[in-house]
Amino acid sequence: MFPVIDAGYWSIVVQIGALAFLLGILISRFTDATRQQSNLVDRTLLALITTLSTVVLITLTFGFDRRASDAVPLSLAAAAIAAGLLLLRRNPRRSEDDDETTVTEDEARLAARLGETEGLYRALAEAASDAIVISQDLRIVFANPAAARLAGLASVNDLLGRPVMDFIAPEARELARQRQQELAAGRPAPMVETRYLRADGTEFDVEVSSAPFVLNGRPAIVAIVRDISERKQMAQALARSEARFRGMTELSSDWYWEQDTEYRVTFMSERYSAANGLKMKPTLGQTRFETDNIWESEDQKRRHLEDLDARRPFRDLRLSRRDEDGKLRYFSISGRPVFDDKGEFTGYYGTGRDITRQEVVERALRENEARFRSLSELSSDWFWEQDAQLRFTDRVSEGVERMGLRREKLIGQRYQEIAYYEPTTADEWLPIEQAIDEREPFRDVVIRMRNEAGEIRYVSVSGAPFFENGRFAGYRGAAKDITERERQREDLQLFRLAMETTPDAIFITDMRELRHLDVNATACRMLGYERDELLALHPWDLTPSLTPDDFAARYEEARRIGPDRFATELKDRITLRKDGGGLPVEAYRP
Repeated sequence: MFPVIDAGYWSIVVQIGALAFLLGILISRFTDATRQQSNLVDRTLLALITTLSTVVLITLTFGFDRRASDAVPLSLAAAAIAAGLLLLRRNPRRSEDDDETTVTEDEARLAARLGETEGLYRALAEAASDAIVISQDLRIVFANPAAARLAGLASVNDLLGRPVMDFIAPEARELARQRQQELAAGRPAPMVETRYLRADGTEFDVEVSSAPFVLNGRPAIVAIVRDISERKQMAQALARSEARFRGMTELSSDWYWEQDTEYRVTFMSERYSAANGLKMKPTLGQTRFETDNIWESEDQKRRHLEDLDARRPFRDLRLSRRDEDGKLRYFSISGRPVFDDKGEFTGYYGTGRDITRQEVVERALRENEARFRSLSELSSDWFWEQDAQLRFTDRVSEGVERMGLRREKLIGQRYQEIAYYEPTTADEWLPIEQAIDEREPFRDVVIRMRNEAGEIRYVSVSGAPFFENGRFAGYRGAAKDITERERQREDLQLFRLAMETTPDAIFITDMRELRHLDVNATACRMLGYERDELLALHPWDLTPSLTPDDFAARYEEARRIGPDRFATELKDRITLRKDGGGLPVEAYRP
């Protein structure tokens, strides 16, 4: 039935088959078809098919004798059987009933577990006191009963399909859009306090936590919302109470008062009468403008009414009033407006304190300062004050105007910022700056300025620091116009320069004392003396031929006839040098 094949041929076939079988396994290992198989049998059948096909291919290719070709049908038959088994194994209908039974059981178990889980989650959602809302494409697809109650609706169905933004307060919608963008990007949004809307349009405070997830294959957002209106109201009430207490503490008062929306006094603490000796009854029910308060001016009264009408806080309103004994009492009033939860004005509250002693002292100081100012205006000095930031205050006396400087241009400026300043050297301010750094006084620092008329003026400035409650508060001092003195000094410098550069010997002599006051360098060089040596000599010490009386007579003659006509030749007179030599001279009065 089968052809007869010798042993040598079978040896070759077996060897080739073994190699082909191994090659088939390797090929099937890395083919896409093999990676999709579910077990080892499929891989083996595929390898067998590959092996037998390879045997046939090699036999036909190498041209073995006729006996070898008889093995080809056998190999093809074996490959066909292996392929059939593989197809039968991969036929989905081979175990259709078993598979259907298995799938049905698995699905049933999964459905049962899913139902239990869904029931559990739904029960939790139904029982939750916080609102739970699921939305897709900014529309509500699920809500629990708490969400309906929070929105002021009778049923959950009234929420389904509604836009999320319908229930968010207008001022909070921009924040909601930003959170939606974060959630759409797959990032959870942190808990936040915001404002929501009920179905009737009422706004309320909520606390919201949101997270993204996938529902039915589509992106969705779950939000848990908690009503915190009551908590916020309690916090606001506490904040108002704390603010009122803090405000009262900051105002540091002797008594406490309250006013209604018409500015009528509705409450006054008992300390009112004890603090200033005034009866409380005439004050209650009246405005501050209706009582017998004494205002500093009509302008003060008008400005206070403007503050009240504008609902602005006010501080240190100073009024006076006569007590039961007719004595004038001074007091300071401070207050703040009060608003309810809706922002409606409900009146004012505040404090007052008796400042009679303080006012008496301040008035005395102001009177003394006025006297001091009037006296300072009569002197050539002008007085100034700087604050802790070293800026000139309004306590710059009017005397500065006499120098051609405008007082208002100094107020608020530092030394170096003065518009009139005309520096002569880079370190002109150095003495003042060093003293200020060390909080030490400074004296007679000369400053050069150019006034409004463009004239150069010189000022000598002195100052000293002052302290309040142990803390540095600024500098006070005086400035003096020394322009004439400086001009004389400049003239003297010019004269000295002329003396030192002239080729003639110059002697400046006191005509009464007949002593040399000054000599120039030419005189020292001509006579061979040092300046101090010449100044120690008398005129007749240099001219022995003349007596003191001769010199007195000649000086008197020079004074009488004037400089233009006086000239005396002393060619026959010898002026002695330090070395004893003589020097003929000619003297004249400039």
